[in-house]
Amino acid sequence: METINKNIEIRAEEDEIQHSPGALNETSTGQFRTIDENIVELPIQSIQPCPRIPDYREPTDSILPIVVLSPAGCHCIDGWNLVEQAQSEGRSHIRCRVFQVEHHSETELAIRKVAIRIKSQGGSCSYAELVRNTRMLMQIIMDARENPVVFSHGGTRRGTGYSNNREDDIREIMAERLGKSRTTINTYINHGRHLNDQAFDALIEARAGKDYFEKAQTNKRNWVKNFESENTDQEDIITMISGKMLDWHEEHCDTGKIETDFGCEEESGELENPDEVRAVVRTRTANGQGPVIFRSRTSSENTEIPAPQTEDGVKTEYRAIVEAVTNLLNQEPLNVDQAIQVTGDEVVRLAKTRQMLIDIRDRGENQQGEAA
Repeated sequence: METINKNIEIRAEEDEIQHSPGALNETSTGQFRTIDENIVELPIQSIQPCPRIPDYREPTDSILPIVVLSPAGCHCIDGWNLVEQAQSEGRSHIRCRVFQVEHHSETELAIRKVAIRIKSQGGSCSYAELVRNTRMLMQIIMDARENPVVFSHGGTRRGTGYSNNREDDIREIMAERLGKSRTTINTYINHGRHLNDQAFDALIEARAGKDYFEKAQTNKRNWVKNFESENTDQEDIITMISGKMLDWHEEHCDTGKIETDFGCEEESGELENPDEVRAVVRTRTANGQGPVIFRSRTSSENTEIPAPQTEDGVKTEYRAIVEAVTNLLNQEPLNVDQAIQVTGDEVVRLAKTRQMLIDIRDRGENQQGEAA
């Protein structure tokens, strides 16, 4: 803290390490790294704004102004409104979160001011870790005894609305607290479904990216449909899908793509005893090999388990449709054959969802008539 307070009084001309805009000076790499971080009581008059990048419209979530201390002084990169508030209250000092850098650069201040709302202060992580942790967080909040709304920021997001549906409220809370759109949260959750811890460990170790998860999602969804139509045990579905996800990742690493796979491939030496199937599947998955599949089934033979005729069931169907279409939008380039197949599937699904809504409406009208 003594070093920080001493440096507050230092004023120096801007020390731009990279003098030439045309050539990269490799020896200067890392010159603007943070050399100290602390919470310090600063004189308000010593804190300067960073006007080259406009202040964010929404107030900072931090309860302290975030300040960068350089040889040229203290520069607030987020929470300037807190500094102005303290000044209007007649206070002479304010506690700040201070990041100290060894050299001064207006460019560096601009980078940090933009990054403060984009990149986590804890650093970056792999996409597979985002998917795993979001899925785990969803389950933790689902299992919590509290009403999920208590974990909100108190209505800081405009247009936030909560319902009596616990899962919908949790997704809204996660979007708010994680600073992501509802669509992004839904994508993370969908990408994380039907994967066990061993598969996640392997994919995280391999730093599997968003592109891989998006390309694998359609195959995964269709395999899950096949298994569910066979009334396969959920634990076995997770084990088998986890094995397939590792196979697809190997294919993606080798070729940069994943072949469209709408049905289950039949393997030789198929086992009839379910207990033997479970044992072999787990062993092969643990060894990074493909899973044993029960029997072959093409997409045209799929028989889906009907969704419950409730509003929650309708919302579940809508989420699945949005997920499928979003995966197509994220393809670059678009797999036309796959898009044709998925579009046909989702049109049929949307028609079924419409019929569900009609049935729910008619059932409600009938109940009202009986009550009258």
